Amino acid sequence: MKKAGVISFALSFLASLGVGGLTLGDAFVFDKEASGEAGNNSIASWESSSSATSSSGETNSSNTSDSSSSNTTNSSSTTEPIVNYYKLSKTNKYSTSVTYHIVDMTLSSIYQLQTHLVTVNGKAGYGNSYKKTLSSQWSDIAATHEPIAAINGDFAFYNSSMERAGYVIRNGLIYRSSRRSDYNDYDDMVISYTGSVSSVNEADTTAEKLKSEGAYQVFDFGPALVNDSSISIATNEEVDQSMGSNPRTAFGYLSPLHYLFFVSEGRLSRNSSKDGFTLYEVASILKDYGCSYAYNLDGGGSSTMLKEGTLMNKTCNDYSSHTTERPISDCIYVCKS
Repeated sequence: MKKAGVISFALSFLASLGVGGLTLGDAFVFDKEASGEAGNNSIASWESSSSATSSSGETNSSNTSDSSSSNTTNSSSTTEPIVNYYKLSKTNKYSTSVTYHIVDMTLSSIYQLQTHLVTVNGKAGYGNSYKKTLSSQWSDIAATHEPIAAINGDFAFYNSSMERAGYVIRNGLIYRSSRRSDYNDYDDMVISYTGSVSSVNEADTTAEKLKSEGAYQVFDFGPALVNDSSISIATNEEVDQSMGSNPRTAFGYLSPLHYLFFVSEGRLSRNSSKDGFTLYEVASILKDYGCSYAYNLDGGGSSTMLKEGTLMNKTCNDYSSHTTERPISDCIYVCKS
């Protein structure tokens, strides 16, 4: 069955049951389930404005589906973000089933999308002092905000041996204004105060100019995966240190104040080279979800997602528990206020 037909059938079926209010993410999930692409999946959704209630679905040896949702509203619920979490799986080019996690958020204010950059005495630099696990950064964030979900960023400040450049603007502040050396190959992602997201090449502007034009966040990893609702990379395109299938982190844009966090798993077995996604496979998933723009962030052992302080993905930093987090320099998170 073609995709449009699957979605139409799913929506019609739910309408006949009296179920309304489907989001684009819901339609995406039903589409993947109907086409057999979702595999073993678990779906949970909640509104951050209230506590969630849980229910467990039927479980068998081939498929497990759990969900939790909030139906409670209050007078302030319209000002808080609506956040949905999906855990899905898709078969990659090596016929390996790969798990991936999506946080779909609709914000009422751009300030509900924040970044955290590890600094020492308020200054950013290089070295181990400028790296913390995402869990540690979550604790820092929770001191001033109420974080709901977070992913790793673009390793803005990695270590002293990598004299890395590239524009870094976080929460409206310029932390680095030196131009990246690979600007001919990769663009930066700019999130503006208006809520829009786009790419910019550092050869065409400066960090100061970006800030004056309304840049709220600037990330300098890449490449852009989706642009103008079309996949913008080649089927075999990869970043230098991630050749083949790997864990991935990406940021997706559907419309102003409607964003996605994406983290996929991979390399869960020692010497595994076929467990994970290529950049093109990630781009295809995010385009199918409805993203008009998507940007690749730091992947591999850095790929991490936390929901309400709990690690959601299996990491590839250990081959037993898969819970060891790599210290990273920055993260992106959604908060209540």
